[in-house]
Amino acid sequence: MNYTQIGVSYFLGIIFIFAGIDKLFHYKMFLNALASYVLMPNVLIPYFSLSLVLAEIWIGLGLIIKKYRRTASLSSFAILMIFTLALIINYIYKPGSICGCWFTITLGTVNIFHILQNFIMILLSCTIWFSESKKYYINREISK
Repeated sequence: MNYTQIGVSYFLGIIFIFAGIDKLFHYKMFLNALASYVLMPNVLIPYFSLSLVLAEIWIGLGLIIKKYRRTASLSSFAILMIFTLALIINYIYKPGSICGCWFTITLGTVNIFHILQNFIMILLSCTIWFSESKKYYINREISK
């Protein structure tokens, strides 16, 4: 893995950690943001919210810690795909709803910028995963 890939891993890791911690500090606002999502049944919000926050922090740490980077990059891809799908559905069916991405920096509404931003992060997650997988399989072949 070259320095660019390491930089991308750290960049995404920091984004995930900050997003998770930000949601913890603004937990009630995060619950309100989740309630604005078309796909999110209100009865599941109390159970889903803390899991999502902890998953974001775990993924962020995993992207920074070399040993867990491959799994964390695949997890970041999955969570970003799900969240992007939810954003697209809200963009279509509930325009102007709260995004819930950041509360400290901005309390944004769902817009095309957020969707494009997520697609960029999905691509970054893929590059990390491919790089880590290539290294994993090369090391596995050498150890045989």
